[in-house]
Amino acid sequence: MEVFAHGDVPAAAVFIEQLRNAGRTWSGVTCPLSDGAIVIYNDAHPLTRVRATLMEEYFHIKLGHPPSVLKLHAPQARTHDAAVESEAYGSGAAALVPFAGLRLLIDEDRANGREIADVFEVSPELVVFRAKVTKLYKKLRDN
Repeated sequence: MEVFAHGDVPAAAVFIEQLRNAGRTWSGVTCPLSDGAIVIYNDAHPLTRVRATLMEEYFHIKLGHPPSVLKLHAPQARTHDAAVESEAYGSGAAALVPFAGLRLLIDEDRANGREIADVFEVSPELVVFRAKVTKLYKKLRDN
């Protein structure tokens, strides 16, 4: 697997500009190849979002998800399967914020959501997501 920031993709400028102009609405994409894959991420996003995106794309590959169909210059840029996206995002979130570490920090009351996010180098929103999924949310300080 090769990983590129969208500004570094060896492609026609018109395609890169479309990705740049849609910068708020997309995070990453995996392009399957016969001998691996190319992952392109949105370098306009903060590093915490990029980390979550790259883990999500990794899990799309690892879990053998069927690729979305991309449509350039169309109102709906790609096909979307909510169950597939949820599985990949949840798996990536679990890899970035493991249950044992999250529980330890919450149970010891050593950190609030932002401090936990800093420990795992993710966004506070991802910590809240993991806390909710793992049923630890009620114990999270300053949630």
